[in-house]
Amino acid sequence: MAPSGIAAFVPAAPCVGAAAAVSTFHGAAIPVPLCGRSAAASSVALPRWRPAPCRIVTPMAAASPSPPEEGDPLPASMPIPDAFPATPAVPDPVTSPAQVARTQGMVTAVSAATSLHAALADVASRVLASLGGGGCSAGDLAIVFVSSKYGEKMGRSGRQGLDTVVPKLRSFLPGLVHIIGTTADGVVGATEGGTGHEEVQERPGVSLSLLRMGGGVRLTPFTVMIDDLPGLDASAERWQRLVGGGEPLSEMGGPERPAGEDSFLLFADPAFHGSGNLGRLLQGLDFGFPSAPKVGSLSSIGALGAGGSLICTLPRDILTASPVSALHESAAVGVRLSGDITLDAVVATSCKPVGPTFEVVATNPNDPTVITEMSRVGSPISRLSANGHVRSLIDYGALPADAKTLEQTLYLGVAADEFVPELAPSDFVIRRIVNVDVSPGPPPGTPGAPPPTGMAMVEAVRPGQRVRFFLRDRLYAAEALDTIMRRYKRAALAASMAGVPNAPVGVLMLSSSRRGRGLFGELCYESRTLEQFAAGVPIGGLFGGGQLAPLDASRGEGGSIWGLYGKPSSGQFGSTIVHNGSSVLVFVRRVGAVVPHVEASEGSIDGGASG
Repeated sequence: MAPSGIAAFVPAAPCVGAAAAVSTFHGAAIPVPLCGRSAAASSVALPRWRPAPCRIVTPMAAASPSPPEEGDPLPASMPIPDAFPATPAVPDPVTSPAQVARTQGMVTAVSAATSLHAALADVASRVLASLGGGGCSAGDLAIVFVSSKYGEKMGRSGRQGLDTVVPKLRSFLPGLVHIIGTTADGVVGATEGGTGHEEVQERPGVSLSLLRMGGGVRLTPFTVMIDDLPGLDASAERWQRLVGGGEPLSEMGGPERPAGEDSFLLFADPAFHGSGNLGRLLQGLDFGFPSAPKVGSLSSIGALGAGGSLICTLPRDILTASPVSALHESAAVGVRLSGDITLDAVVATSCKPVGPTFEVVATNPNDPTVITEMSRVGSPISRLSANGHVRSLIDYGALPADAKTLEQTLYLGVAADEFVPELAPSDFVIRRIVNVDVSPGPPPGTPGAPPPTGMAMVEAVRPGQRVRFFLRDRLYAAEALDTIMRRYKRAALAASMAGVPNAPVGVLMLSSSRRGRGLFGELCYESRTLEQFAAGVPIGGLFGGGQLAPLDASRGEGGSIWGLYGKPSSGQFGSTIVHNGSSVLVFVRRVGAVVPHVEASEGSIDGGASG
């Protein structure tokens, strides 16, 4: 019996005439047409990904034998065809699909090599092998995540290492045009041989995901600097033009779709976010594209990204020999995906609610990100300093007394809707606390007492807002991940029975750097869980700063699904926000072909990994 879950499209034997493939979706084999691929092209297939125990590479194992430095010959385990140019190639942006092996879907690879050059060569060679050695086309999108740990080896000159990413990938993958990515605290991708997935944290690593959706998908990369942002009164058309609302840069054919049905993959650095510009950009995109999913992550800045942590190739990059033009800082980069593609966002939370709901009474008049006083909702006499309420929860045993543990695990939830009378845990948006002082101090108003230091937040809060403390918890996070994936699986099955296309072809796991081994106590817990619920689907991703996803995607038990499977009747969603301490799981699906009706028992829905 085929494994239960949501599977990638696994090509069968080469076909004569119209090629076909088989997708194992919830235990049933489903024939899926592959856009009239020829028999020759059909023989080149994505590797069949199967759940397997995670392979953990220790730093010592990764360093032995020593990977080659730049300029050294590569070992046999990382073959690079002799035909590749030694210098960065200028790809042909109009490569004919007939000249490329048209394997459609997503392939991923991860490498823990301690040399950035060797890691790029490793992931590129494995992705190239999955393409049958035919190279890339102008409609392919490479998503690359580079660990900021490489900067520790290269020092402050590490940016020179990041400069090499785009030219090396283009030399290793002939015909590749579109590349987007960022630096990260950790990376995720398929292991060598495609037998499982690996999460690389606390050491160097590179993850490469190649998205090939074929005809009908258009790519429009863009960058947004602070000076590019329109004013608050700008029209929707102005925001659409900001991110390529005109003609797309890659036209692969297919029917036209309205702008509201596009999808966006975005990355921004902390400088762009901290100045409030990321919030302005997300609000503007929500205005210009109200029903388009927008997902992404903040970059993790290290020595590697000291001069630019964001990677995005633009049309001018094809015409210039300078690799620096693809690097960006104090900015946001992204790609607009149009046509036969959609993104489903699943946000899994890490935090459980602690204590009662409070109301913000006062903030620092000079800094609205600092909360000075709060009171319990419905009890004005409980007015205390924000830190005083934290100390009370510690005294009651609801919060850890250790200051370091508290700093790493305590968050504050801010009510998403001020008009909801009774708030459930899912009604709060989790925000990171920058600083909290739990040392004993006098009550507010004590004569001669210094003013309270306050509780510093990443983002501004207002008096009158309702808030609640949340604590990052391993068991709660594991249960939330299991719950939300079961909900997604049920929604996907219901959609397939209703004739809604289509099973995912890949997953981007955009996770908080505070998850992974630091949360679950082991590597690969999250990727293994995804393998159980989405058997055979390639996974790529990162561990980074905040995660970008719609507000609605954090609502519900354990989190929420967002996209075609969970679209409200209005066709629009709430604001796109920066989530903290969470994991945004982005399921990439086609929308052009309809999945036939599938019979499945209730046991196959709720059974997780059961067959």
